[in-house]
Amino acid sequence: MSTVDIIPLTALVVFVFTGFFMAKIKLSKIKKWIISITLMSSSMIMIFVYFNQLAPRYRDAFCINEITYFKGPNGNLILVQHNASVPSKVSISYSRLSVLDAETGKIMHTVVAGPSMSNKKELFLELVTDDKIWYSSYKFGLHARDPYTGKIVSTEKDIIKRYPQLNGSTKVQVKTDDGYLFESKPPDFNLKMISYPRNKLNSGESFIQADREPHHSTYQYISAEVLEEHLYNLDTSYFRLAWDHGIAIMDAEKGFCFENNDKDDRDVMQLMLARNTKYGYKQDSCLNNELNLRSPFIIENYLLKNPKSLLVGHYGYDEKRDIQFLMSRIDLDGNILWTLKQHELGGEPNIFSLNNGILYLAIKGKLVAIDPNTGSKKWSIQL
Repeated sequence: MSTVDIIPLTALVVFVFTGFFMAKIKLSKIKKWIISITLMSSSMIMIFVYFNQLAPRYRDAFCINEITYFKGPNGNLILVQHNASVPSKVSISYSRLSVLDAETGKIMHTVVAGPSMSNKKELFLELVTDDKIWYSSYKFGLHARDPYTGKIVSTEKDIIKRYPQLNGSTKVQVKTDDGYLFESKPPDFNLKMISYPRNKLNSGESFIQADREPHHSTYQYISAEVLEEHLYNLDTSYFRLAWDHGIAIMDAEKGFCFENNDKDDRDVMQLMLARNTKYGYKQDSCLNNELNLRSPFIIENYLLKNPKSLLVGHYGYDEKRDIQFLMSRIDLDGNILWTLKQHELGGEPNIFSLNNGILYLAIKGKLVAIDPNTGSKKWSIQL
């Protein structure tokens, strides 16, 4: 139970006390009614404020939808979009955006983005620039937020008001004074961002990766022109492997994949080396015959350095023979460097985000930071 949930319980106590007061205290009826109305009105105000202000903002999150990393002149941040439910509203939750210090996990600001259905997010990441983070949403359309406070600093209405030609009945493109190129075209005439000023601190990788789903690395081959235009000042703590038909591709010669070699258990797989052939990348040989993992997957196609290794999620059995999630760092010879178990993490992650040498895991409504070099936990926080 969240701390803020004490408020409706307090209101209930006040209601009960009011009934007891009316029955037991020897005062005139007028005085009793005045005191009772005052107490009951206070309880109603408490409940109203709880449901409409406090619960959406301060109740514990039950899921995390997105983690965005921001490099800034005043320190690095992570912006986490998460949902919190409100009692009595079963299918409705509130989408929130929290700004945290990337090193310590300290929450600096939290804003309510708006109501959302169940665990769906309200804000859809469009772009991270050096001074703004751009989102689109059903409520606000395309808009920019201050990365340090999460508050809206520019809306679609503001942009159209400044550049009214975007509100026309034909396709229009307008380049703003600060270097953004916006477009409005039929049939929906929704404002879209075509290009943006070049960053100095933040990579444009979010521009390409904004629609990626957890667990599924769809980072396909990207043309050199697109890479040169959008990807710069990349995080050097890791390299992201390309992905093609179940194979994580390291370079023009080889890649890695998992393949089942156990006829009795199709979930048990081994880490295989894949070679580039005239028919594409095909599995070549097993890296370690002793390494057998259950339902493994390469986490976000991350290739870590010193030594070169992969982050792998897989499953095993605990002491009670219950299935549990495991996360391991495995070098390119198939040796396990470290393993974290589900109970050590606090649950099974649904989002993995590696930034500036820290691996962030979303586990229900909790954010956990892991040192990928040692597998040790740096901090965790319930949002």
